[in-house]
Amino acid sequence: MNSNLRNVFVIPLLPVLLLCALTGCGSQSNAPVSASVQLSGPQTVTLGAPAQFTATVTGTTNRAVTWSVNQVNGGNAQVGTISNAGLYTPPSTMPSSPTVTITATSQANTEDSQSLQVTLQPNITVTVSGPQTVTLGTSAQYTATVAGTTNQSVTWSVNQVAGGNAQVGAISTSGLYTAPPAMPSSSTVTITATSQANTSDSQSLQITLQVPDSISGPQTVTVGTYAQYTASVGGTGQSLTWSVNQVAGGNPQVGVISTTGLYTAPDTMPSTSIVTIAASNPANPADSQGMQVTLQTTSSGAAPIPTVVSAAAIGTVVQNSHVLGRDGTWSAAINGKSYWSFNDTSMNAANAEGENFISNTRAWSDNLNASNGINLDNNHVDSIGMPTEFMPFTADETAFNTAHGNQSGCSTTTDPLCGESYAIWPGPVIAVPNSTTGEAYHFYLLIQRGGSISAWNVIGVGIAHELNGVLTRPILTPGTTHPTLMWQGTTLTPTTYGGGGMLQGDMVYMTGCDQMNAFGYHMCNMATVPLANILTPGAWTYWNGGTQQWVTDPTQATMLFYGGAAGNTLFFNPALNEYMTIYSETYSNNLAFRVAPAPWGPWSDEQDFFTGLSTIGANNANDYAAQPHPEFQEQNGLVQYVSYVQDDTDLGFCGQNIQLVRVTFAPAQ
Repeated sequence: MNSNLRNVFVIPLLPVLLLCALTGCGSQSNAPVSASVQLSGPQTVTLGAPAQFTATVTGTTNRAVTWSVNQVNGGNAQVGTISNAGLYTPPSTMPSSPTVTITATSQANTEDSQSLQVTLQPNITVTVSGPQTVTLGTSAQYTATVAGTTNQSVTWSVNQVAGGNAQVGAISTSGLYTAPPAMPSSSTVTITATSQANTSDSQSLQITLQVPDSISGPQTVTVGTYAQYTASVGGTGQSLTWSVNQVAGGNPQVGVISTTGLYTAPDTMPSTSIVTIAASNPANPADSQGMQVTLQTTSSGAAPIPTVVSAAAIGTVVQNSHVLGRDGTWSAAINGKSYWSFNDTSMNAANAEGENFISNTRAWSDNLNASNGINLDNNHVDSIGMPTEFMPFTADETAFNTAHGNQSGCSTTTDPLCGESYAIWPGPVIAVPNSTTGEAYHFYLLIQRGGSISAWNVIGVGIAHELNGVLTRPILTPGTTHPTLMWQGTTLTPTTYGGGGMLQGDMVYMTGCDQMNAFGYHMCNMATVPLANILTPGAWTYWNGGTQQWVTDPTQATMLFYGGAAGNTLFFNPALNEYMTIYSETYSNNLAFRVAPAPWGPWSDEQDFFTGLSTIGANNANDYAAQPHPEFQEQNGLVQYVSYVQDDTDLGFCGQNIQLVRVTFAPAQ
């Protein structure tokens, strides 16, 4: 082809080539990607404590970012470093500025990024030092050391209350803690110091409060009698070692003392009439408290009559809604609960056995604070939730009741015993101290009533044994008509031991009062036995008052005092250091007490302290069956709670209210 022809073809192509060059024909675009970065993470970081930051990239498939601190990729030792995964490690010391900027930059488009300003805070530690045990009513100094900041100020608190309060103790701004004068609900409190530079930094100490070392009890004791001593040595919660004249536990010459501080004076005067009773901390025998006690050969007479400060009615005892009436009201503390047993119970409906009037029922309360009344909200019930008998009948007794009782369908024309039945009336309860199985001994009356019997006949007195909530009636007198009874027939004399009982040391004391008539008891005697032999008839002895004092023949027992209506009681009042019996006066609405320096007396004259409410309804009867309930006592016995039974036929068949009285005695002089 000639040159002219080549020019013809070339010249027209130049504009096309120029256009392709300008428009990029046949290649991809190089325009930048538009990405969005969202950054999240903490706004405050503690020096030396790594923190995780997260970057979310949208608008591109390339999710990668470049991390920087204060515009330094990856950061540095001065402002902190950050990994490719966004883990920021702050410096160990504060940089020139406490604020750093963390940035995540999209690698798809370096113009797309987001930043967070992060405040660095010092790594503050608070260390609290001071005593871990503080005596009530005293002060203790606590010190807080603050590291990691120049601000050494702290805020002090007790149980999370800034500055504390009167109940748990107060603490000053300088850390001086003043314990409360009385023990709060918990003997442990928590003292905390919180940094004012950073309120999330604090330290706490648990402090144990303890009562002041002390020992208390009577300064004069008659030989042959008991006295209760209490002590606090080295705080609360530990057992103490008791001694008499530096002999642990004492001895027969100077008297013995139990692990609970019950001192038994010797039967005769030792070489010196003054002994020293002491309690020491087993962990530190040098830490002890002691007092001198003067022994006297004879009591100066009946114990001083305590002054009754007040006796106030506080309402009725709350019971099962099916109960119309109950009497007896014996109670005892077993495993931290107050168990009550009742002679007879009438109900507004029949129980599973078709009965609405039964003997020996039981109820209890888990709350030993009676200041707002007593609620017996737990009951021994049958399969349909009705109160039922808790103390078992023997096979012979059950057979007799089946053959002759109200449910037998018998006829008096063919059965002279028709309508008669056995009933069990519970009495005093002796709880075994420190038993983990709830072991206890229940005294009871076996009676026969109904049919042609006027009121009832007492068959005898037995002792039931309770273990893990199960009661049995062991054989006590084999070969007798009623072998489960301790006293029956000629040994009843006709004294029914089981009128009021208590455990003092390792000895059981039980009053027995002869039955004056159907509604009262009279002429009360005293029996005693070691707890270990309580089920052995021959181990019991009876107060004679003569040269022999205690005799084995129950018919030789002598009267100690006149008792009251439907039961008498016996207990030791630690605050008064006296033995007490409380009862309902016979044929009266009055409640009365007597006191004595020993269980066997001499007992004081009868002291009225309260007049009960009158009967409600048609039954014109007197109040009866007054019972103290020492397990509820307050102020070591100065405050006692006493119940009595008030007839209220408006409630229904055999309707009764158990009224409660709060009695306050003045301290012994």
